[in-house]
Amino acid sequence: MAHRSVNAKRALQIVGAVLAAAASIVSGILPSFESVTTDSSGHETITTQSLLQVQGPAFLVVLLIPVVVTLIPLFLRGRAWIVASVIVAALLVAFAIAGALSIGGFYLPAAVIETVATFFPVRGNRRTS
Repeated sequence: MAHRSVNAKRALQIVGAVLAAAASIVSGILPSFESVTTDSSGHETITTQSLLQVQGPAFLVVLLIPVVVTLIPLFLRGRAWIVASVIVAALLVAFAIAGALSIGGFYLPAAVIETVATFFPVRGNRRTS
């Protein structure tokens, strides 16, 4: 039975994809909008809503973009994998910066991990037994 090990670069990319998925889930369901209404007798009602409740299910497309992007290098090999890794890291950093005032901060850990992964060698140290 052949055992195929995952090198550090690919392992970090898997972690980055998991973090991007977690960021999408958390930013979509975490209560992040609050509204206060006051009736004619002066009673206040405070309502909290998640991003998906406010924006609607179509916003799932936006939340899935970083997840899909982080998955791309996991399906590539060779030079395409290396090039895609750099592009993915750059896109995630751009997404985190562009959305810094809203959901971008949730994607910062994934962006950092994907950026770190670009500096790891493609092949790890191989031992011969």
